[in-house]
This record gives sequence, C-alpha cells and structure tokens, in this order.
Amino acid sequence: MARYRCRNCNNEGTFSYSGKHECPKCGSRDVQFALSIEELGDYDPLIVALKKMADDGTEQS
Repeated sequence: MARYRCRNCNNEGTFSYSGKHECPKCGSRDVQFALSIEELGDYDPLIVALKKMADDGTEQS
C-alpha cells in the first residue's frame, strides 16, 4: 500500500498504487507519495532512471 498526501484537497491515506500520479479522491496531480520500491513496476520512470544511472555508473548528488 502506498501512502499519499494531496496538497490540493488535504486528503491523506493509503491506496493500492497503480502507476497513476494523482490523488485518488480529487484527481489532483499535486500529491506527495511514499512508495516502497516493490510497488513500482519494472518500467516505471523512476525505476528506468535508476537502472540507467546504475548502468552508466553515474550518481546524483
């Protein structure tokens, strides 16, 4: 389960992450998420970027 907090409607809670980056209550994209790495799919943009950085041997500061 992912945790979220919406900056638009101030709603917060948990939900099943499906790859959508929006508040499950109001649909706003101004949302903070807290996900475990296991909840992200192999082709999620974050996972792809992390894999690319690992393959390139680069590090973000």
